[in-house]
Amino acid sequence: MMLSDSLLKFYADCFHNGNRNAAKYQLNAQHNRIRGRDSNVIAFSVGAMLMMFLTMVFLSFAPSAQGNITGWTSFFAGEDSYIFIFILIWVVFGTAANIFVFRSYGINYTFIFEIDQNYKLIHHQLARVGMILLTIWLLFLTFSIAAIDIGVTNPTKLQICTILMIIVFALICFCPLHCCYLRTRTQIGKTLWNILISPFGLVRFRHFFLADVLTSMITPLQFLGVVYCFYLGPDW
Repeated sequence: MMLSDSLLKFYADCFHNGNRNAAKYQLNAQHNRIRGRDSNVIAFSVGAMLMMFLTMVFLSFAPSAQGNITGWTSFFAGEDSYIFIFILIWVVFGTAANIFVFRSYGINYTFIFEIDQNYKLIHHQLARVGMILLTIWLLFLTFSIAAIDIGVTNPTKLQICTILMIIVFALICFCPLHCCYLRTRTQIGKTLWNILISPFGLVRFRHFFLADVLTSMITPLQFLGVVYCFYLGPDW
């Protein structure tokens, strides 16, 4: 990235007391390579997911699992939970891909979406979050298939892993502690709240953009309704 002298001088005078080297380093920071802790988490998640995927395939084709028709019927009855959370995880990966494109072509997405310049997630961090969530998702899916493999046929017992998965993801999303990017989750929650109370809330570009995304997710939101009725209904 080539910085003009006038821009570099202006940024250095305003934010770094005339230190052009510090200004140049910060302006070029968006092109830094992936951090070590991000790459370590991503590499560990990839390895863990590969092992769980192979285990899940092995358990699925085991003779004991093939004969448990009742168990598979109960498992597929709650598959909407896995589909809904899987779609949310891929939304995280899609956001990471978009940010990568924005940063590669110098698009000022922080200004467009009114993101705090001092606290923003880049594509590496979003990819790390997505990999962690996908690992957790695969872990509970593997446990559910393992329960079928050992011969569990009770529908209530077979749904325990699915319910625990929903609880874990809900805790990650709504945890009030300073972890899991609390500030980002708070900003997303405020944006969703303003969308829900529209036209009485704020209407900025990011509210309009996210509302447009939500209206395109009719089927995933229907999955959420099915999950609610399935687990909180009187027939379960």
